[in-house]
Amino acid sequence: MQHVRLTKHHGLGNDFLVALVESSDDAPAYDADLARRVCHRTRGVGADGLIVAVRRPDPQHDLQMTLYNADGSRAEISGNGIRCLAQAELMRRGERACELRIATDAGLRVVLVHETSDRLTVEASVTMGRVSEGADVPAAPPGYDIGKSATADIGNPHWVVLVDDAWAVDLAQLGPQFERAGGGVNVEFIAPTAGTADARVDARVARLGQRRPVRVVRGEDDDDTRNPRFGEQ
Repeated sequence: MQHVRLTKHHGLGNDFLVALVESSDDAPAYDADLARRVCHRTRGVGADGLIVAVRRPDPQHDLQMTLYNADGSRAEISGNGIRCLAQAELMRRGERACELRIATDAGLRVVLVHETSDRLTVEASVTMGRVSEGADVPAAPPGYDIGKSATADIGNPHWVVLVDDAWAVDLAQLGPQFERAGGGVNVEFIAPTAGTADARVDARVARLGQRRPVRVVRGEDDDDTRNPRFGEQ
């Protein structure tokens, strides 16, 4: 019987199983097949993904992160996932705070993490890097006519679709359809409002878990509806 050591964490509703291993020689035991089994919501522990982290892979990094989705596919990075990993490492160290340099499939990310008054909760922030333009805007799923949309890349692909009312979007139905049409992208349905933007997110890493509504605050000078990188369909 295979024995593995995992801890479970969640950030903003995304939950992850985390394995901290001492060397790359130990990492193969934590593979896509294990991810599918342990992440299953009824036959396993249940999680949106499995994060495997090798400690001190080289002098420049504290951790090397590999992220498996619940279906066993690889993901480049998850902002919530990497913060969950930071909590696991902080707990392992028994420290009050630390800065972690983490190598991911999307490149280096730096996480600042510190404990709170609740021993089970930490505050963690991650430098995700610059947002760049993504690939060409995909064609909408059959039978769905979208207006303005754009793609973006922050180490993993995103498809941002402007809608009149984000809360009226049937995320359970449309999320997977757009995800497949975009070749496996993360999909955000966004409705800009005065000073904020309501956003509902279909994240690849959570495709087998829950899909959540999010409210995003934007700067007063931002005007996403007139961003020239948004293309009409």
